[in-house]
Amino acid sequence: MATKAFTTYKPTEDNFIELDDFEGKTHTFKLAPSIPGQVILDFMAVSTTEDPAKLAEIINTVLDLAIVEDDKAAWNAFSVEPRNGVTVDVLSEVVGHVVSVLSGNPQAQE
Repeated sequence: MATKAFTTYKPTEDNFIELDDFEGKTHTFKLAPSIPGQVILDFMAVSTTEDPAKLAEIINTVLDLAIVEDDKAAWNAFSVEPRNGVTVDVLSEVVGHVVSVLSGNPQAQE
């Protein structure tokens, strides 16, 4: 019987995202060390879809898994404040970055 051992992704440093609020104050949110590979695959599968409901669902899933529990309340408050301008385009950009970084893609961790 043949056996193949695989190495899982183990981040060597913490990752964060930063966004400025409507007053110019920077808010920093810590990311989880990783997110499940299946979620990344689901995001990739719907990232080019014309179905906004599927895209919204996976964006919410990624963000829910990516933001650490201690920062979720602050993230939710920040993202729903209309003056902060967290549009669908901003959320998509954030999620794209999060998926790249938390997938263990060395090119994304600049």
